[in-house]
Amino acid sequence: MNPSAAHIVGVGESAYTRWGKIGDVTEHALACQAIARAVDDAGLSMDDVDGLASFAEDRNEAIFLAAELGLPTLRFGNMVWMPGGGGGCAAVSNAAMAVETGQAEVVVVYRSLCQGQFFRFGSGGVSVDAEAEPPVPSLQQANSLLLASMGFAMPYGLLMAAAAYALPTRRHMHLYGTTSEQLGLLAVTFREHASRNPRAVMGGRPLTLEDHQASPMIADPHRLFDCCLESDGACAVVVTTRERARDLAKPAVEILASEQGTPKGYGFGPFTNANIADELYATG
Repeated sequence: MNPSAAHIVGVGESAYTRWGKIGDVTEHALACQAIARAVDDAGLSMDDVDGLASFAEDRNEAIFLAAELGLPTLRFGNMVWMPGGGGGCAAVSNAAMAVETGQAEVVVVYRSLCQGQFFRFGSGGVSVDAEAEPPVPSLQQANSLLLASMGFAMPYGLLMAAAAYALPTRRHMHLYGTTSEQLGLLAVTFREHASRNPRAVMGGRPLTLEDHQASPMIADPHRLFDCCLESDGACAVVVTTRERARDLAKPAVEILASEQGTPKGYGFGPFTNANIADELYATG
């Protein structure tokens, strides 16, 4: 990426809450709220926005948001598939590439999540439309259960990241002597970072290693505080060109570089795909 070709010029957020605590506002409305605040923070208007980007199967598709927000032209609509929380950085990277290559001039990167309104990891089932005859799950929810990797993982209880990643984590412990206390130091460090943010759900609430070690076991060897805190809310950032950023009132943040990647065999189900061929052929 060409240094200084793309800049972040605005940020917008909704309020953040614990899982499922946003009940009276839809994900779509939250996405619109965050996008509008980011555009306003940048000193721009919706007439300036010609690109939208998100990640990880966001239910709020760019084409529908464009209509809701009144964007006159949508030249770039993009979504990064599957990388979970790591997709946020990739979505910003895609926006920067769109700006750098001239596909769009002002791209808003967004993500909205209201987990109480939809199927999420570990819920063990699909909510249904009780008014339907017979009651049926939404198409999106049904599709989420039929993904190839999940079809091989869910029957064995791998309904969430803590359970799926327990397998390679235990293997890492076996190979390298990694301990639960060492994993706990990661959780303590990340909480320390979050506790300094007054807008964070865990703002001002530090975590100790003793707290970590005393927390319940969720999926051995993962304890409660090894699991990420999935908060509800929405956030958006505005990415534009160097030239456009110079004309705006607030200082811009230069995007110097970005990188996104996943290991071989990434996903819930196919954790052993990378080396299973050798094992199978070795059996004769």
